Amino acid sequence: MSDYGNRNIFVIGGSAGSITSLRAIFSQIKADFEGTILVAIHLHPHLRSHLDRVLAEKSEIPIELATHGKTLEKGKAYLCVPNRHILVDEEKIILTNGPRENRVKPAIDPLFRSAAFYHRSKTTGIILSGTLDDGSAGLLAVKDCGGLSIVEDPETAQFKEMPKNAKAIASIDHIASPEEIGQLIYEISRSPAPAPPKHIPENLEAEVKISIRSQSDIDLQNELGNQVPYICPECSGPLWEMKEKRQKRYRCHTGHAYSLKNLAAGQEEALEESLWAALRTLEEKARTLKTISKEAKRELDDDMATHYEHQSESLYQQTEHLRNFLLDFENRFGKDPVLEQEAGE
Repeated sequence: MSDYGNRNIFVIGGSAGSITSLRAIFSQIKADFEGTILVAIHLHPHLRSHLDRVLAEKSEIPIELATHGKTLEKGKAYLCVPNRHILVDEEKIILTNGPRENRVKPAIDPLFRSAAFYHRSKTTGIILSGTLDDGSAGLLAVKDCGGLSIVEDPETAQFKEMPKNAKAIASIDHIASPEEIGQLIYEISRSPAPAPPKHIPENLEAEVKISIRSQSDIDLQNELGNQVPYICPECSGPLWEMKEKRQKRYRCHTGHAYSLKNLAAGQEEALEESLWAALRTLEEKARTLKTISKEAKRELDDDMATHYEHQSESLYQQTEHLRNFLLDFENRFGKDPVLEQEAGE
């Protein structure tokens, strides 16, 4: 063992299709494994996760759902829970109910950043099947702190986009199938960690603290980035573009964070919600005008009745155009790439 211990902290992130990959990974880790594994995958926020039971079926090491304040133990795996971010410090698991990152909670990047900051070169980050690019920024943090990076081979991933995006942004040490990743985890856990870099990105500590405290502020955002002419799709606050140049990322002072692709997806989601709200308002206005027309007829004011009848019919036609547009929204813009999944269902 080196002066810095072994490379014994493993953080795994995945989205759609990652449960199958996780099952294969855990089937390859031997019972005498001495590392610690933490997993963040995208879960349905309001349904109980059964991922611990699903993965335990083929695992020789203990697997449990994460609990806040739990001390990390060697030879165990800890899994994220719905609607909470999972992070770590030097010794313990931290679960937070903070703002969503990349439109999901749990998100991958907060876990990877916290492990990289507190465990430096002892950390290995692993990206599995999924869509968009949650985890890419976290993998950069792992590499910046002297850790190792692994991505699932896109050819074996059910959804290739997440590992492909990670490859495009971060330096990757291993590209492997899930079974090979399980073997790599076991082997790496027995290898010595090198001396960590003397300097890490200035923003890393600040971003970790934002995630742990579940809050940010305008002064801090001005230090981390430059304000841009966009608003946060979730809270409508201003956005700052992070100074990090390897990947475009954005944060608001509430704490929401986005990669560029996730920002576009969030804007699309907000647009659809706004259009449905507009449709509802148009229908209500058309019904109101129809009622005014009926009242005018009752009062024998035919000119007024005809005027409001025509306005009402015009609005109904507009609502039909908007409704047809919305019903075809998915075909126009594509499906929402964040595919939430309930583990074990």
